Amino acid sequence: MLIYGGNSLGKTAQSVRMSKPFVIAAESGLNATSNIPYARITSWAQFIKIVKQFTDKGTVDKAREMYDTIIIDEMYAVSLLCQDYVIATYGNGALTLGTLDGANVEINERVGDNNSFIFGNHVEDVERIKLNGYSPWDEYNSNQKVRRILDSLFNGPWCEGKNDRFRSIFDEIMNRNDEYLILKDFDSYLEESKKIEEYYLSKDKWYASSVVNIAKSGYFSSDRTIEQYNEDIWHLEPIKFN
Repeated sequence: MLIYGGNSLGKTAQSVRMSKPFVIAAESGLNATSNIPYARITSWAQFIKIVKQFTDKGTVDKAREMYDTIIIDEMYAVSLLCQDYVIATYGNGALTLGTLDGANVEINERVGDNNSFIFGNHVEDVERIKLNGYSPWDEYNSNQKVRRILDSLFNGPWCEGKNDRFRSIFDEIMNRNDEYLILKDFDSYLEESKKIEEYYLSKDKWYASSVVNIAKSGYFSSDRTIEQYNEDIWHLEPIKFN
């Protein structure tokens, strides 16, 4: 359940009225909820540590006995802690790993081949493959890696004994003819993933590419995108406010 609203509306006060609550507090302001068990967190590591106490096999039964309701106050503050952790650990910037279609075409044009990682078939290849009669079952039967991954949707540990839990994913790919050629691009994806892992080990190169991606990201702002959509598609007259 998500309780959403502005400040000082009493969201926390309402949420702690739930049965046997425990509050993970990422922001101050818990004074109004005295006698409610809570943990104050100031880092992503603290948040993960507390979450593990509620989910690890050795402690989950005790947690269920003590609490019915886990309250995160509030998600935006927690997301900032996650952001700080990611930036401190991996650097401020992201490199694109994707197929050369959609927005990735424009991203690749602006940041350059040296600062993005493109895998898979290009548009002309896709058209040729489909014209020649593509079947995901050919990939399944000929590629052991593909077959092992798809089979794991029925017998992998993430199924937790429910063999049909991820059947919809299997059906979407195998019985609807793998519309986006996921299986056809799989080996190429693995190769490019290996390259990006090796590239990350060279911190100077990684940070340089991150800076290029950040510097070029302004083009993809929502303001410019919406304005272009309007010029090319919608043709609406803007409303000006004084």
